[in-house]
Amino acid sequence: MKYICVLFVCVFILSPIFVSAEYYRYTDKQGVVHFTDNLADVPQGQRKEGNRYEEIIVSPNSSETIKNEQETLEENKDIKENEAKQKDVTAETKTLSQIHILNSEKQILDKEYEALVTKKQALKKEKAALTNSSDWNVYQNRIKTLNQEISDFEKRRQEFEKKAAAFNAQGSQ
Repeated sequence: MKYICVLFVCVFILSPIFVSAEYYRYTDKQGVVHFTDNLADVPQGQRKEGNRYEEIIVSPNSSETIKNEQETLEENKDIKENEAKQKDVTAETKTLSQIHILNSEKQILDKEYEALVTKKQALKKEKAALTNSSDWNVYQNRIKTLNQEISDFEKRRQEFEKKAAAFNAQGSQ
C-alpha cells in the first residue's frame, strides 16, 4: 500500500509538467485570421488537419524551464557585458582619436609659433640696416603684416586651448 501511495504521489506531481492543448486556426469571410481552442468555432469547411495545432505547456516549476530561464538570463548578461565592452572600446577609440587630433593641432600651432618668432627676429635685424624713409615704410608694412599674423595665430591658439580644456573636462567627469 505504501508503494502505491508513493507511485500515486509521483504521478500526481509529475503529471502537470507536460500538458497538451489543442487550438485551431481559421480565416473568416473578411480575411481575418482567428485562433480558438474550440473546434465548434471553426467553420465546417475549414476543419482540416492542417489547421490544428498542439501546444506543449511546460510547468513553470520544472527543472528544464528553470534551466532555460537561467540560460536566457546568462545570455542576456553576456550580451549586456559585450555591449558595455563595445561601448568602452568605442569610447576609448573616440578618446584616442580626439587626442590624436589635438596633438596634431598643437604641432601645427607650435610650428606656426616658431615661424612667427623667426620672422620677428629677422625684422629686428632688418631694422638696424634701415637707412632711408622708403625702407622704413616697407619695414612698417612688414611689421603690420607680422602683427596681423600674430593676432590670427593668437585666435587659433585660444580656440585650441578651449578644445583642450573641454576635452580635459570631459575626461574628468
